[in-house]
Amino acid sequence: MIETIQEVTPSRFGAAAEAEALAGRIAEVFSASGYPVLRGVVVEHHEGVVVLRGRVPTFYLKQVAQTVASKVPGVDLVVNHLQVG
Repeated sequence: MIETIQEVTPSRFGAAAEAEALAGRIAEVFSASGYPVLRGVVVEHHEGVVVLRGRVPTFYLKQVAQTVASKVPGVDLVVNHLQVG
């Protein structure tokens, strides 16, 4: 049983670290995008699915955030929960 725990635990930490790294890469891309408001977007990631949360002033910026996030390697799907207004 200890062997099973030792085998499972590193992969959990690896997946968590990978998700955090991907969210960090998306945040970096948002920062470099030329749209300062995107720096405030909260990025969550789990198994290739990225969820965007927060508020942006226009529908255009909501779409920009989704497009930018979708082009980051490792992102399979973007769920855009950004609010406009």
